[in-house]
Amino acid sequence: MRVLIHLGYPRTGTTFLQKNIFPIHRQINFLGPNNYHNIDEVKITQSDLNLLSTTNNEFDLNNKIINETDKNFIQYFDENKLNVISTEAYTMFQNVLYDFKDLRYFEILINKKYKNVKFDFLIVLRNQYELIKSIYHFNYHKISEILRIKDFKLIFNLLESEIPDRYNFPLNQFLHNYDFYRLHNKLLSKFNNSKIKYLFYEDFKLDKNNFSDNLSSFLDLEKDYTKNLFNTEPVNSRKVHLNKNYYIKSKTYKFLKSKIYSNIKNLIPFKTFLKENFINNFVYSKIKYSVEEEEKFQKKIKNYYKNSNLKFFDQVKIKNKFDY
Repeated sequence: MRVLIHLGYPRTGTTFLQKNIFPIHRQINFLGPNNYHNIDEVKITQSDLNLLSTTNNEFDLNNKIINETDKNFIQYFDENKLNVISTEAYTMFQNVLYDFKDLRYFEILINKKYKNVKFDFLIVLRNQYELIKSIYHFNYHKISEILRIKDFKLIFNLLESEIPDRYNFPLNQFLHNYDFYRLHNKLLSKFNNSKIKYLFYEDFKLDKNNFSDNLSSFLDLEKDYTKNLFNTEPVNSRKVHLNKNYYIKSKTYKFLKSKIYSNIKNLIPFKTFLKENFINNFVYSKIKYSVEEEEKFQKKIKNYYKNSNLKFFDQVKIKNKFDY
């Protein structure tokens, strides 16, 4: 039996895969925790995974001790299909907190019942500057609070000097999340018998046929059938218009999640174009970076990850074809 763990990254077509590929592919048993196709069919939730992380310690894992109550999870796995768990949590801040304990526990749990279990990983890479910029603006309400950085430009100013204590840990941890070499070696240390497949977001965006064929080859899926599933529009794309980056401020986000907004939003009889204009002007804040700023930011991030990227691509033996 084979289990695939899709780790993200966020903003690399992850939602597309969780909506248009994994839950409806006839060769895949999609377990969760993010199933945008049918939320009622989620078999293993993020809360389940988090609980497994917090209730198991290193002693339990090293001695392969399992809790009898956790055996219920086994019923969701299918010997005749590719079992997929897909979540971006492991490439975000939970990566540090949980250290893949839940996945290591699942590997032990499954091997108690099934023989010859293959436990593999899929990760989609993206140019680190575009990745960081996209994540920062898309999740501005959350990330700006964690980093205590309300202005994207401050990240790059801080990289030029000694980082003050108030930014040091959160910013370094945030940047470490997108260190491919670091993540790769952490996975190897925890799952030394697993295969790790890396795909490029740039292929997903510019050449879906190539992306689909590489995905199918690694997962042993029917290529033509899989390719047809990719013929849909991107989902959950970040708003960028005429080089303006749109983001939602924390206070606005809290209002949008409030009961007040929930009660009034359906009472406003907007036409589609008026509604979109209202959302763009009221909900989103806008910021535009000059060409010079973009080039400066990109260069700083490229230099920041230069050595680790060299080590990463040399170690995994794949071509850095998009010049990360």
